[in-house]
Amino acid sequence: PPLRQDDGWFSFEWKEFGQQWQKQDEENNKGTARWLRGWHGCKFEALYSIIYHGKLRESKDKSRGERFFEGVPAVYVHKDKTAHKAENYM
Repeated sequence: PPLRQDDGWFSFEWKEFGQQWQKQDEENNKGTARWLRGWHGCKFEALYSIIYHGKLRESKDKSRGERFFEGVPAVYVHKDKTAHKAENYM
């Protein structure tokens, strides 16, 4: 279920990824998890696509209105220090 956060936004834990996956990753990598938290902001319409496809898809096609750095198609996220920038997508 959605978890209400401060300032009127919600977080969702991805069903296929949870604490058990992080623990397994740490065990497989001798106590060091390779997963780091990232903050991804998106328009509401994109949320449907993320849920429907079960993954974040890289931005790579400007003709579809996708934004990305030229020559660097990717899923862009912010670290904790710049997480507030993800709020600009609301």
